[in-house]
Amino acid sequence: MQITTEISKWKSHLYNKQVRPNLSTAEQLLGFADKEKEALIKTAIPIPMINGQPDLNSLNKNIFLDYEITKGRGDIIKVKLNKKIIYIVDESYNSNPLSLKSAIKNFDELKIDNSKKKLILGDMLELGNYSKKLHLEAGKDINKTSLKNINVVGKHILYTYKNLDKHRRGAILKDKSKIIDLIKNDLNNNDYLMIKGSNSTGLNNLVNKLKTGKFNAL
Repeated sequence: MQITTEISKWKSHLYNKQVRPNLSTAEQLLGFADKEKEALIKTAIPIPMINGQPDLNSLNKNIFLDYEITKGRGDIIKVKLNKKIIYIVDESYNSNPLSLKSAIKNFDELKIDNSKKKLILGDMLELGNYSKKLHLEAGKDINKTSLKNINVVGKHILYTYKNLDKHRRGAILKDKSKIIDLIKNDLNNNDYLMIKGSNSTGLNNLVNKLKTGKFNAL
C-alpha cells in the first residue's frame, strides 16, 4: 500500500524506529500496554534498580529500536469506501492518558487542512477512581490543539466530550451502528480519521474490518 509523503513523515515522527520523540524512557513505557511493558522489561538488559524497583528513567532509549510496535498504534490505512478514499489513523489497540495525549499531539501536527481531520475516541478503561479526572484532563489537552470534530463513543469518554470547547464537539455515538453510519456517510474524500480507544471497547474490531475490506458488509 502506498502512502503519501506527509503520512510517511507523520509516521516517522510518531514512531521513529519505534521510539516516541520527546518522551523519557519511563514515559514511553507508560504508553505501552501491560504485556508490552513486560516484554520490554524482559528484553532490557541490564535494568538499574533502586530499592528493588526498575529505575526506568535511567534506561537507554535504544532498547526500543528493535521492538516491534503492536498493530493499532499509529498504523495508517488507505481505505476505499463508497467510492471515497479515507485514511484511517489506527490507534485502536489501546488507550491510556499518556498514549492518548501523544496520539492527539501527533495528529494535530499532521500537515493537512484541519477540516480533513476527524476523530472517534472511545473510553480509556481500567483507570479506577482516577477515570473521571483523567478523562476530563484529556478534554483540556484537546482544547490546546487545533483539532475539531471530536466524536466519542462510550461512558467515560463523555467526561472528555463535556470538557471540550463547544466548537470542537462532534457527535456522541450511542452504539456500533452510529459509528458505522458516521464512517460510511459523514466522511469526505481524502479525510483522515483517527480512531482511538481501549482494546475492550471494540473499536479495534471495526478498524480490522476496514483494513480487510469487510466494513461495507456491516
